[in-house]
Amino acid sequence: MTRRILLVDDDDAFCQLVAERLGRRGFEVVCCNAPQGALELLSRDSFEAVVTDVNLPGMNGIALCERIATNRADVPVIVITAFGDLPTAIAAIRVGAWDFVNKPFEIEELQLRLEH
Repeated sequence: MTRRILLVDDDDAFCQLVAERLGRRGFEVVCCNAPQGALELLSRDSFEAVVTDVNLPGMNGIALCERIATNRADVPVIVITAFGDLPTAIAAIRVGAWDFVNKPFEIEELQLRLEH
């Protein structure tokens, strides 16, 4: 069974790398590089989880997480960032993030969090 994940990050190379590595582990990863595009995909498609970067154009990942938690509470959100600190992690959890992961991370770490 393929588990469908929406990955929101404006770094195309990072998206493709994560999609390839998770794909080998049974995940189908749909990449999106803009928060508004991610919201549109979520409004018409089904995903088991969303993984979003914090630093995004137009709307940061914390605000995106909050919108998803409000409109699609059935879809857990994992927030990732290369600039993680405790206040950012707390902000993400407060708006509804299921988890918070610092970049760089091992793909196995993300896989374990997605499987929960």
